[in-house]
Order: sequence, then C-alpha cells, then structure tokens
Amino acid sequence: MTNSIDENNSIEQIKKLCTPHNEMSSWHLSEKLFNMPRSVSGQANIETLETIKSFLGAIPFEIKGFDNDNYFSWSKPSFWSHKTASIKSCDGKLLLSTDDNLLHLLMHSCPFKGRIPKDQLINHLFLDDNPNLIPYRTSYYKENWGFCVTKEQFDIITSFDEVDINIETKLENKPVPYGECILKGNTDKEILITSYICHPSMANNELSGILLVVRLIKSLYLLKEKGVLPFTIRFLLAPETFGSIAYISENFTDLKKILKE
Repeated sequence: MTNSIDENNSIEQIKKLCTPHNEMSSWHLSEKLFNMPRSVSGQANIETLETIKSFLGAIPFEIKGFDNDNYFSWSKPSFWSHKTASIKSCDGKLLLSTDDNLLHLLMHSCPFKGRIPKDQLINHLFLDDNPNLIPYRTSYYKENWGFCVTKEQFDIITSFDEVDINIETKLENKPVPYGECILKGNTDKEILITSYICHPSMANNELSGILLVVRLIKSLYLLKEKGVLPFTIRFLLAPETFGSIAYISENFTDLKKILKE
C-alpha cells in the first residue's frame, strides 16, 4: 500500500513538470537549446549537454566523449565550431546570414573567406524541391562549404556577378561528445533509452527527442527516489548513427549482459 501512495504522489509531481509556466519545464529548456549550432560533433554539442546537466540539477548526468579514430567501419568526424556565416554583395549589402537562420549554413561547413564569382558560387548553394523552404544539408565526413537557400534567396544572390563569402567555423580533432544518465532501479536488468543531439533548429526532428528524454529522466528519477523504479534505466544522448555505433562498440559486452530482453 505504501508503494501505491508513493507512486500517486510521484505522478502528481511528474504532472507539474509538464506545465509551461513552470521554470523547470521542458519549454524553458527548448528555448535555450533550439538555436545551438549542433552537429555530429562540436562545441555546441558540449554546450547542449552542459545545459541539460544544469537543468537536471542533482540527477547524475555524465558528459563523455568517443575518442577512437575508428568504430567498426566508421571514422570519427571532426569537432566543429561555428561563429557566424554570411554572404554579402561587393558593396557590403547583407544578402544572407546565419544570424537570421542557422539552417542557412551547410552544417559542418569548413571555414571560407573570400570573393567568389557567380559560376563558382552556384556549386555551393543548396535548394529544396519546395522553393519556399530552406533545405537541411550536412557535410560531416567530407570537407566542403556552402549555404542552404530558398529559391527567392537563390535568385537574389545569383543576380550579382560576384559576392563576398565569410564562414567563420573551425574543424578540430577532438572527442565526439555524448551524455549518459543511469537511474538505478530495483533490479540490475536495464532498459536503454536514447535520442540524438546533432541537429539544430529543428523541433520535430531533433529537439523533441532531447526534451522527451530529459522529461523521462526527471520523471523516472522521482520513482527511483521513492524506491518504486522496477528496472535500471540507462539514457544516452549522442549524435546520430556514429554515436550509436561508437557506444555499442565500446559497451557491447556489457550491454548484452544487462539489457532487458
């Protein structure tokens, strides 16, 4: 009977976490995370994990890194940092900027600065089939630079014979960041819950997964504290594909033993 009462009290506390006006709700977290320039690996990924760690407070959340050069057939991507990127006309008129929308930049774009003629620039402009949308394009494993634009922006930019490009980014050899949280339950058997942390400025594709995981951590932590969490829950926040492959590579033997079938 005690467990039943504790569970009901925990459920009421969980409901409070869903209130938009609650400062500890995921709505506030989403505002902080939405425009962080995350990539498959980079400084903004660390900042994202640090923000989550701060949001979780006393709940144990570790920020780690995949440091091997290769995991199975996958190579470690470079560590990417973004400051700003823009296209200007030769007389200084701003035509496009990541200050307006981060998705304008080819994600993981290498740095580039210089004046470039239109016929070369076209190879670095990316369009979507829908002319009104900004496409999402990445170049994680091949060094390239570029911009993602609507058809209208493409027409404006290519109306100039030359434009000035400024992409302030950095590519380094550093570990690929990821975060892990383990909530001990009443058995050693575990359930693994994971989501990606590599896409910026896209709520449905990426941020929704992060927010769901963070809310689950907070909710299940309440059950753990009440002693009614039946299984140990392992949470993983890592970049898409590479993160999953690297994590399995480093933890395969242990995962086989402890995960609930």
